Amino acid sequence: HGSFFQMNGNFSFGDYFKREAIEHAWELSTTPLSGGGFGLDPGRIWVTVHHTDAEARAVWRQVSGLPERRIVDRGDEDNFWSMGVPGPCGPCSELYYDRGPALGREGGPEVDEDRYMEFWNLVFMQYERGEGTGKTGYPILGELPRRNIDTGMGLERMATLLQGVDNLYEIDETRPVL
Repeated sequence: HGSFFQMNGNFSFGDYFKREAIEHAWELSTTPLSGGGFGLDPGRIWVTVHHTDAEARAVWRQVSGLPERRIVDRGDEDNFWSMGVPGPCGPCSELYYDRGPALGREGGPEVDEDRYMEFWNLVFMQYERGEGTGKTGYPILGELPRRNIDTGMGLERMATLLQGVDNLYEIDETRPVL
C-alpha cells in the first residue's frame, strides 16, 4: 500500500451482484477517456477468479470476451475474502493490467505481479463464515440472505497506469513530494 493509498469503490447491499459489478468494472476500465472511462486497452487486462467460482468466470467471458488463458483461477489466499472473523465472506475477482515485458515475465498475474499490476478487486460477499483462524480452515455456514458487492479500485495504481510510470511513487501527486 502507498502512503496515500485510496480505494475507490462501491457497495451494493442486495441491489445487484456479480454480473452487474463485472459489467461496471469492465465498462469503466475500457471505455475511452472521451466517453468517461479510463481507456485501458482490453487486450492487456487479465482477471482472476476464485477456483470454485464458475459463475464469475462465465460472466467475465460473456461481458469482456477475454480468452480463457487471461481468466486465471486462484485459491483462497488470493481470491476469497473474509474479515478474519465470523461474518460475511465470499469469492473475489481481481483485474490486472499487463504493463509490458520491460517490467517482468510473461504469463499473467500468477507469474509476475510487478508486470501485471492489480488495479481493481470485486468482492462477491455471498456466504457466512463460521469460527476459525486465518484465510482458510473455517466452515462456510451457508448463503447470506442478501448477496452483497464490495469493490475497490486503487486510485494510485490507476494513476500509475494512466500516467505510464513504473510505480506509484512516480505519479504526479507523489513525485513532487519526493
